[in-house]
Amino acid sequence: MKTMKVVTLLTAVLFVVSFSASAATVEFGKGIREKTATTLGIPSDGVPPQGVKAYAMDRAAVKTKAANTFANNPIAAKARAAAPQEKETERAVQYRGGSIELEVSKAAGAEILVDLDRYAHRGPAAAALDNTTLERNARAYIRAQMPDVNPAEAHFLGVKKIMDKVAQVGANGALSNERTEVANYIAVFERKIGNVRVLGPGEKIRVYFAANGDIVGHSKIWRELDRTARGAKPVVPPGRVQDTVGKALENHPAPRVQVDYFEFGYLGRGRYSRQDTLDPVYLVGYTAGPETKRVIKIYDAYTGAEIPPPPDPAGADKARRQH
Repeated sequence: MKTMKVVTLLTAVLFVVSFSASAATVEFGKGIREKTATTLGIPSDGVPPQGVKAYAMDRAAVKTKAANTFANNPIAAKARAAAPQEKETERAVQYRGGSIELEVSKAAGAEILVDLDRYAHRGPAAAALDNTTLERNARAYIRAQMPDVNPAEAHFLGVKKIMDKVAQVGANGALSNERTEVANYIAVFERKIGNVRVLGPGEKIRVYFAANGDIVGHSKIWRELDRTARGAKPVVPPGRVQDTVGKALENHPAPRVQVDYFEFGYLGRGRYSRQDTLDPVYLVGYTAGPETKRVIKIYDAYTGAEIPPPPDPAGADKARRQH
């Protein structure tokens, strides 16, 4: 019996040693290793941090903004008859008139305006809307409704579509003539400051279109910058960060890891996060198998060190991820 116990223990020890000695195979996706400071838009003389003016919610100003929005914004045209109802949550102040809802976050002043009857609900469609038309109409809306946005800083990323599947239901409950149609188009803009992109959830504008081309909402996270001049600082070369990433991922428990996303820019936090500077970072994304979601890591572009993610406020953005 004693001999069997010793053999069992030795087997367990050998298993642990073998497992800990294994290393994941780290692969970089097509074109990742070829990215250079030039292709990533890193200025040769370095990058200055960007200051952000501290945001403190002025309730009177927000209430005035809500009144002006419901009185003048074309999205809210059908809610003009009555004053919107105000509601406060832990993270935001909301105004509702009929199906029109405006939310302003307490941390950043970010806003969402949407016609809930027409967003994510398929309506009558027009002829297929091309990206050029959607961008032009979205830019016209931004100029008219967002005077704080410098149009030169709003870089058009493209158009996303929210799809809706429709079908005929027979008397026996069987589905037929199934087809997928566009419920909404979303024109997406990211911010560029001095030709450097702002990455992450912050500093984005989304303009929502119904299937017939009507604008039915927008989402805006666009912080007011402190334009005080700050000196440029040198940035760690992308190759060095990639090497750091590769070595760190060798310790991943999965047998194979693929780095499939690698970008440089300022980091913009989400609508419910306070932020006093926009600092340059590398964003790195990887997957650990075909069924896994992409994991995003953040690296300080000045030092090359990984930045741990800040804790999210409880439930932040979960209710409005579609925006």
